[in-house]
Amino acid sequence: MTDKLCCKCKNTKLFSDFSRNARTKDGYKYACKACVSADYFANQDKEKDKRKEHYRKNVQQYVNRSYEWRKENFPKRQLEQKKRQLLQKYNLTFEQYTGMFEQQDGKCKICGLFLSLLPSTEIPSACVDHCHSTGKVRGLLCYSCNLMLGHARDDTHILQKAMDYLNAK
Repeated sequence: MTDKLCCKCKNTKLFSDFSRNARTKDGYKYACKACVSADYFANQDKEKDKRKEHYRKNVQQYVNRSYEWRKENFPKRQLEQKKRQLLQKYNLTFEQYTGMFEQQDGKCKICGLFLSLLPSTEIPSACVDHCHSTGKVRGLLCYSCNLMLGHARDDTHILQKAMDYLNAK
């Protein structure tokens, strides 16, 4: 048996013209791929309108469910976001990041302030300091020290002048 009758177009076609379906006796759908495709495109707008209408009627339910999911999965989402950011921005894996954190004893490399690996309300989070011209990661800093270097454009002469200014009191 190499062919099958399509229930939609009533044509006899090869099995290769039918999609697989484990629930039927012969393991193939009742309608051929061409008929299934035609039905899909013919009803596409109706189905889209049904989904939109259903969403409009139940929007608050969807919003609440989304809010609850985000609240329950916040730590996981935060960790995944940090991993993505480190890899995309600095080509740094989370393991390398935690290794740097442990090497620095969880402190800012400039001022020695205790830092956290992930954003926290109690402890400032670690900022990855890198050279803007080479992209090389130099270490982990607190937000203030990282901002200071950024505003000085990583120029040691500007930082030395700032030190001289502060010492001239």
